[in-house]
Amino acid sequence: MEMKKQIFLKIMNNISVAYPTSKIDTGNDLMMSVWYDVLKSISDEDFISVVKMYLSESKFAPLSPASILEFANEKLINHSKSDIDKVWIYLKDMIVKYGFNSHYEWSSKEQSYVAVNYLNSVIKNHGDAKLLKTYDSMYSKLTTLNSNNEDFVRKEFFEIYEQLIVEETKSNTAHGKIDNKKVLEIEWWSSIKRA
Repeated sequence: MEMKKQIFLKIMNNISVAYPTSKIDTGNDLMMSVWYDVLKSISDEDFISVVKMYLSESKFAPLSPASILEFANEKLINHSKSDIDKVWIYLKDMIVKYGFNSHYEWSSKEQSYVAVNYLNSVIKNHGDAKLLKTYDSMYSKLTTLNSNNEDFVRKEFFEIYEQLIVEETKSNTAHGKIDNKKVLEIEWWSSIKRA
């Protein structure tokens, strides 16, 4: 749903008041039209949350709509990165529980025995596309995971998963999908508590 223009203009007025020396001119229809065109795909609530956080954390006015989008990206990416360790632990637990071995089970659909790998099924059904992509790209390294190489494998897992977080977040933000409002609110409240 497209952001309401009156909400956009009210928030832009708040920005210009908070940063009186900024070059944001809410009376300049062309400027507001350009900013709105870039930011309009963000929901009203998400735009308000992002700007509240921006105002409470940044000393400098946004120079362009991209400044606001970059700020939202940074907050969402940093919050998502904090979950990578949980995903790594989950993956390791599933490897221990199911292993990489396949076994054969009768398939009534195929009317024959088919190879089944529970670990692959669990990872695919987990619902985390980034985990699945990382798992697929590192499959051969994960099969050799042991205490001697765990630090190296873990480091690569984190790098790949983090890159996928960045790509997904930037893509979503570019399309106005800052749908992680709770993350933004948590970050905003934590910034208030720090102040």
